[in-house]
This record gives sequence, structure tokens and C-alpha cells, in this order.
Amino acid sequence: GYIHEGLEPPEKCPACIRPSGHFELFCENW
Repeated sequence: GYIHEGLEPPEKCPACIRPSGHFELFCENW
């Protein structure tokens, strides 16, 4: 996985080159 800290997702994921539509908001779900 890749964690991006910013207001907008990058154009493509640096780890797997998928488009920004594959990003989701991070939330700790314990």
C-alpha cells in the first residue's frame, strides 16, 4: 500500500501506477 498525505490524491499511485480512483480515505478501524 501507499499512504499519501495531502488534500488531493496523486494522478497515479507511485507504488502500483493505478489511477487516483483507486485511492480511499484512511481511517483506523479497530
